[in-house]
Amino acid sequence: MQLPCPNCGRMLEAPEPLPPSAQCPFCAVVFTPAEPDARGTLGPSAARDPRQIAAERIGAPAIALIVTGVFDLLGAVVDLIARLMLLSGAIAPPAAFPNLFDPDAIRLGLVMDVVSLVIGVVIIYGAVKMRRLESFGVAITTSIVCMLPCVTCCFCLGIPFGIWALVVLNQEAVRAAFR
Repeated sequence: MQLPCPNCGRMLEAPEPLPPSAQCPFCAVVFTPAEPDARGTLGPSAARDPRQIAAERIGAPAIALIVTGVFDLLGAVVDLIARLMLLSGAIAPPAAFPNLFDPDAIRLGLVMDVVSLVIGVVIIYGAVKMRRLESFGVAITTSIVCMLPCVTCCFCLGIPFGIWALVVLNQEAVRAAFR
């Protein structure tokens, strides 16, 4: 008897009578095989919704990108506050490096902090869309933006998480599940 794996959809050979549980040799998921009905077709418990499978696959990379976006936001906010305090004179630059804290450089850093804030929000927004399987283009863009080293302060997290998200997004079952 053949039955489909509820996770990857591949057809598996199963002994008769069906065991109480089975493990797919391809994706290693353990599941309860469904008994065939009178016509010999498997019941609805054997088949899972493809969107649910895709949501399970994309869930962890999306959460990792959300975490990266939150760290990027936090880093930008802390840096922004420190630069504003330096520029206003609330804190003095260290005596050992008086020329390192040029007001023009601090202003440029403020602009970069604002850009980093916006990028952090974009990463979080795109990762939430990715988790909901709502916009494939936004999900791909978010994964790529997260890996850019000059844009985010957390690119050391963004590179592996962005690659992970891209690999999962390019799986046929996941790509097909997006609206």
